[in-house]
Amino acid sequence: MQRTTALVMAIVAVAGCDASSQEAVAAKARAQAEVASREAEVLAARARAGAGEMADAASREAGSLAEKTWAGAGEVAEAAKREATELAEKTRVGAGELATSAGEQTAAAARVTAEWATKMLQRGELTETAKAWLRKGSELSQGGIEAVLAKGSQAVPVALAIGSALAAAVDSDTMIEPIYQPVAREGVGSAEADAAIRGMTRVEVVDGVQVGFKELTSLDLGHRISETAYLVVWRQGDHLVGFVFRSRRDIAIGELVSLAPKLISLVRAQL
Repeated sequence: MQRTTALVMAIVAVAGCDASSQEAVAAKARAQAEVASREAEVLAARARAGAGEMADAASREAGSLAEKTWAGAGEVAEAAKREATELAEKTRVGAGELATSAGEQTAAAARVTAEWATKMLQRGELTETAKAWLRKGSELSQGGIEAVLAKGSQAVPVALAIGSALAAAVDSDTMIEPIYQPVAREGVGSAEADAAIRGMTRVEVVDGVQVGFKELTSLDLGHRISETAYLVVWRQGDHLVGFVFRSRRDIAIGELVSLAPKLISLVRAQL
């Protein structure tokens, strides 16, 4: 009986210890839970603060980007406005140049038409068209035949006689403008004149004289007038002699070379 009572007491004592231990464990768990809860609240607060800061930063970046976009759009608009203004100015200038060019071409066409209409009149001077060809050639080469002729002046009486003789030898689609200039009058020496003749496109010896041939230009002024022009020059004594051969037909330089002896003979007969 005593042993039974002692056993019961021992069991009760053990149970009491287990209950006490369990309470301690539970208390410790509650304390840890409270710590974890506080830490969670701190972390949540930090997360909320961080999210707010991130949102504020994103808002600031968005505002800055918007400002840059507006500023960039304004710069693009200003650049486009400047380019449009420059293009408009260039267009006005180009239109003015085109109008000037068209006016010049119209004036040139009228001048050439008049030259052909009066080609049978006696002339001692070169036409404005022939002079323009010589000026153009002299600009391209200061030592060329055009530059040499541009320095000189016509001996009108002899040129008139040459022109009359040549006009009688050609048809209505051909116009020949005589050249007869003293070599030394404008400071052009015989050596310079001879060198310029040798520099022409084609040089042939006709009746013992070195004759130069050169195409001046192909002049196309529409359906009314289309012509080809050649310069034929030689030196005879102290004069440069020759002519500007203009044809409303397409004349190759070989054809003119074949015709040259007859024309040169007519010219020399007037000297």
